[in-house]
Amino acid sequence: MDLEIIKTVLMVAQLKSFSAAAFAIPCAQSSVSRRVESAERELGVTIFSRPSMGGSRYVELTDAGKGVIRAMTKVVD
Repeated sequence: MDLEIIKTVLMVAQLKSFSAAAFAIPCAQSSVSRRVESAERELGVTIFSRPSMGGSRYVELTDAGKGVIRAMTKVVD
């Protein structure tokens, strides 16, 4: 997996927001979404639970996502 994708996923996890991660990186929010979706496809798991329409604008890690984040953090460190 590309290091750029890993760093993007970690930024979303840290900020709990695709838009905040896009601002911090900086890149378009659509790029953040594509990178996260790419990681989820490659790993075969859902990393973040996305809010439903009208819900919170923050994302949360799924149980599988928590394990992914631990592994990705080790890769970056």
